[in-house]
Amino acid sequence: MGEYELGPGFNIEVMLDGDQLMVQATGQPKIPIFPESETRFFLKVVEAELEFVVNEDEATGLILYQSGAKLIGEKVK
Repeated sequence: MGEYELGPGFNIEVMLDGDQLMVQATGQPKIPIFPESETRFFLKVVEAELEFVVNEDEATGLILYQSGAKLIGEKVK
C-alpha cells in the first residue's frame, strides 16, 4: 500500500477498501486489482498489470505494464 510516482504529475495510490485491494491513478476512479502472485496483480477494467518491487518485507516501488509500456515508479508515501 502507499503512493507511487510513475511520472511528473502521475501517481498511483494503492489502498485497501474492506478486504479488496484497490488502486487509484491521478485523476481516475478507484478500481480493484487481483493477485497473480505475491507481488504481481492485474486489473479487470483495463488490460494492465502491476508489479510491486519489494525490499525485504516492504514495497519500495511499482511497475505498471500497460499497452506495451513499462512505467517504473518509486514509493513516495
